[in-house]
Parts: sequence; C-alpha cells; structure tokens
Amino acid sequence: LVQTGCSKPQQFIDFYQTLSDVHEKSGNLPEAFSWMKRYVALKDSFFTIDREREIAQLEISFETQQKDAENSSLKEEKINQTLLIRQRTRIALITGVAVLFFMIITLQLYLARKKARSINLVLESMVKSRTDELEEINEELEQTNRELIHSNEELKRFAFIASHALKEPLRNMGGFLSLIKKRL
Repeated sequence: LVQTGCSKPQQFIDFYQTLSDVHEKSGNLPEAFSWMKRYVALKDSFFTIDREREIAQLEISFETQQKDAENSSLKEEKINQTLLIRQRTRIALITGVAVLFFMIITLQLYLARKKARSINLVLESMVKSRTDELEEINEELEQTNRELIHSNEELKRFAFIASHALKEPLRNMGGFLSLIKKRL
C-alpha cells in the first residue's frame, strides 16, 4: 500500500487486526496467526515494530495451546493406562483368589474322600467282625436250640413214664380202698 500510494492504509490495518481477533476468539489460531502477520507487516511498513511482539505472543500462545493440548492428551493417556493397569491388576487378583479358593475346595474334597474311605474301611471291618460274631452266636443258639429240643423230648418221655409209674400205685390204692369200703 505504501508503494502504491494508497491514502487509507489505517483501514486495511484495522481490517487485518479485526480478522486476526475474530479468528483468535473462534479458536482458529493458525488463521489468526496468518492475519496477524499480514497486519504486522502492513503496520510495520507504516508505523512501528511494536506489533512484532504481539505476533510473538500469538505464536507463543498458539504453541502453548498446542503444548497444553498435547499435555492434556498425554495426561488422559496416562490416566487411561493407569486405569487399565488397575483393572488388569484387579482381574489378576480376582483370578488368583478364585484359583486359590478352588484349590482349597479341591484339597478339602480330596481330604474328605480320603477320610471317608478310611472310615468306610474301618466300618467294613467292624461289620465283618460283628457278622462273624453274630454267626458264632447264631451257631451257638442253634446248638442250644437242638439241645433244648432233645431235652424237651427226654422230658416228655420221662413225664410219660412217670405218669404211668405213678398211676399204677394210685390205681392199686383205689382198688384197695374200694375193697375196704365194701368190707366196712
């Protein structure tokens, strides 16, 4: 504009500054930076170098925002990784506890079965010994039963013989009594 001899350079300077401000407020920092460069170049050609500082600040602001965005994304990534590590640690811990729990249950079942087998063996031997004892007692009872049957048969014979032997003297006495009664 200086070379062309334009009479209203301040309007262009203000226009470039306004465009830069609008883009900066809308968050479009690269475009704001571009317009600010044009603004400074134009203003420097007419006025002073003070605006170079503003450009530097915009660059710093832009770089700071980029660094902040990078830092934010890195922080988020770190948080996500920390959460993932915690989650995996919890899963590993829960899995370990579950495996330990199942191992304890399996051991308890094994010991219970082993104890049940030993108890069954003891009970089987007790049942066998009691069965043997009962068989012996049963044999003794059968022997005693046979002896009682034999003894009862002998007692029946004795009673029959004794009754006949006792009846004969009574009959004789009855006969003598009836003879005495006839004489009297």
